[in-house]
Amino acid sequence: MRNYLNLFLQATLTLFMLACSPQSQIQYVDNLTREDISYQYQFKQNKDKELVKVKKSDSIFNYHILDTVLEIHQFIRDTEKDFQKHKTDIDKLKERKYFPQVEVDSASYFRSHKFDGQTCFSFALENFFKHNNINPHPYFDSETLIGSKTYLLVLDAINLESKAISWKEFKKNKHNMPKEALLALQEQDRINHGIYYKEGLFYSKNGRSRPAIFPDLKSIVKSYMYTDTVWVYTIDNNKLHKHIENIKR
Repeated sequence: MRNYLNLFLQATLTLFMLACSPQSQIQYVDNLTREDISYQYQFKQNKDKELVKVKKSDSIFNYHILDTVLEIHQFIRDTEKDFQKHKTDIDKLKERKYFPQVEVDSASYFRSHKFDGQTCFSFALENFFKHNNINPHPYFDSETLIGSKTYLLVLDAINLESKAISWKEFKKNKHNMPKEALLALQEQDRINHGIYYKEGLFYSKNGRSRPAIFPDLKSIVKSYMYTDTVWVYTIDNNKLHKHIENIKR
């Protein structure tokens, strides 16, 4: 009887620890589409976008905004058409002798491909501008893929003050985080991830996975284990709105 009681107490304690762990506090969210929210501000655009190249999965545009030129990939997808092609390919494979007999579920397929069209940098900037009531579309939304170079160009264009903190020091909490910031994780000389931070929460999207809000940075860096530096870009709303045109709605 005592053994059963001990096992029960251990199991209860384990479940309690899991429930209280940072991993259990991760909140998964959907990235936004262009019709989600009405915004007070929007970007000044110097001139129309320029189509640079059309690829199989995306089209590359040069957007002339923020007194600079940003390269933005507009994601191209037709999920219904892609699903039918995927289903046809699976049906052909079923004819093979040792191929497992699996049924293709459209709901699962659409769910798994819902978040393909946005990078971490686009998601970070989308949330940053959204929380400052600035329309992020069509530059940073669920269908735009931008790289680290464009991410840093935007941070520079809106005059954010930057500070480099070693990951070892960051883990020891030997720094004071501002109320709101944009972050960049660096591995050696390469920026490999962008994050939006506000009031203790970290907004992050890893690759094609579903975006999420994290309670701490450690939960994110697990996927970027060679991170050595965290760049913290502090936001000054006066400088930010210098580049934004007020729209009367």
